[in-house]
Amino acid sequence: MSEKNSYRSLLNERDFLFLSLGRLLKIIAMTLFSIEVVWITMYLTNNSALHLSITAMAQTVPFILFGIYGGVLADKWNKKKLMILCDVLAFPILLLIPVLYLFNNLSFLLLVFLTIGFTLLNCLSEPSFRSILPKILPRKKLKQGNALLDSIQRGAQIFVPLSIAFFLLFMPEIHLFTVAAIFTLLTFIAHCFIRYQPIKSVEQDNASDLKAIKETLKYIKTHPEISVPMLGSATCIFINTGLWRVGLPLLLNTQLNADVTAYSYAIGILGFSSLVTSVALGNSKRFNPKGTFIKGVFLWGMGLLMIGMFPHLLVIMFASLLLGIGQAAQGLTRVILFQETLPEHLLGKVFSTSSSLSYASDSSSLLLVPALVAIVPISGLFSGGGAILILLAILARLKLKKVNEPIHYDKKTM
Repeated sequence: MSEKNSYRSLLNERDFLFLSLGRLLKIIAMTLFSIEVVWITMYLTNNSALHLSITAMAQTVPFILFGIYGGVLADKWNKKKLMILCDVLAFPILLLIPVLYLFNNLSFLLLVFLTIGFTLLNCLSEPSFRSILPKILPRKKLKQGNALLDSIQRGAQIFVPLSIAFFLLFMPEIHLFTVAAIFTLLTFIAHCFIRYQPIKSVEQDNASDLKAIKETLKYIKTHPEISVPMLGSATCIFINTGLWRVGLPLLLNTQLNADVTAYSYAIGILGFSSLVTSVALGNSKRFNPKGTFIKGVFLWGMGLLMIGMFPHLLVIMFASLLLGIGQAAQGLTRVILFQETLPEHLLGKVFSTSSSLSYASDSSSLLLVPALVAIVPISGLFSGGGAILILLAILARLKLKKVNEPIHYDKKTM
């Protein structure tokens, strides 16, 4: 297979095509839900910032508390059936919101409970999605497959918000939940066409849930090729989230007299550069996951450092380009490193552990940065955060340099 036709070769992988289609449909549903739940919350609570925060927490806390258990289920149960079950349960939850609203029975408390339920189902199904890919795609196509899935996700998150205006030409805003429910039903249909038979794992069959979690944490601790990307990614998210979502709007408004238009440009540049980077990495002829991860963290840090040291609109736009490249590089290579090095019976639990760390970092960053802004100049926070990520890239390079073991694959699982 030539690298030139690497993406085209994925068209021959029937199960991967249905997994990709299901992913696209699910991302559309999740994006529509996450956007509309904000506006319905403001409608129900008269634009209460506190209630908006509660709704946001309802979409993150379940991942923090129960994320690793989703990995336990993914490694113990049939991954395909678990994804399908979550699709089936998510459909009525999404449909119930507009029904309750139309009958004037939708309260904020009910909305929060339904949001938690929808998030829990995503929390349980996500590890199965990540860990099923190495079972339905040949090893030599994993890089291209992950890159394409990452591109699908990033592309949908860019274009779905833009398409909402089109949907609203034909329906009231509340029915964005109905559209999300329809896309969830289509996701269920796509997942049903995946051919997958799990391979029994003696280790997992004989392990209790608590023992399996302890085994996973011990494995992560003793394998730098797993722990370094996992902790490195969580650190990047911890530093970046608050700066990007709180610090940058304040910087634009207070120091540069810029409005939401400038912020939207920065978001657009970041999203587009991350999408292009994912596609390019998937088709690259020379690809070193560890080296690419380190470079991604370094570029991420450079982008934040530039914003802090040279707070100018043009610099911010260029820095957004670097941030997009860095985020895509570290995110994609982290997934590939996990899939290439982990035993099958640990795949789901490690992915869910990484996801839980990421969500915890995201939430804690949003709590910390607003407090720091009151005592530290915003530009100083960007400079300090960027410097930390650059140092992190150097330390990761030194740590991973010692890890030279070849990647082993279980022939039975190929």
